[in-house]
Amino acid sequence: MNPRSVPEIREAIALFEEYERSLLNHAAAKKFNEAVELLNDYLEAEPDSPHKDFIHRLRFSNTRSMLRNLARVNKKDFFTWGEHVFAILLRVNSEAEALMGMHPDLKKDSRSFLTCGKKNSHLGLLKMQRDHGSEA
Repeated sequence: MNPRSVPEIREAIALFEEYERSLLNHAAAKKFNEAVELLNDYLEAEPDSPHKDFIHRLRFSNTRSMLRNLARVNKKDFFTWGEHVFAILLRVNSEAEALMGMHPDLKKDSRSFLTCGKKNSHLGLLKMQRDHGSEA
């Protein structure tokens, strides 16, 4: 059976493709995370799936693509940065770590993204706190 005939896999592929064509904003990063979640849910429901290797390769190749795109992500947008961090550190961490181990340039770019965004996230949290506090 073709893995693309499985609705969850087909939908995940469509979400990954939307991410690739996007402006790499918050909504796009959410699509990336949603695609990974669909694949995880599928494997949880079908642990003996004949498509495990295909899903692994799909996650791996899309993680590599996301890591390569990090330089184009707006690190000053707290929500966009945070959604990408969520993907890197929680959703596809094992794939990201493996790729960074194989490609020093991806590791450098990823670390830079995480560090730069971390500084901006503090400012974003302070702004949110200030804005929220002014509403009270």
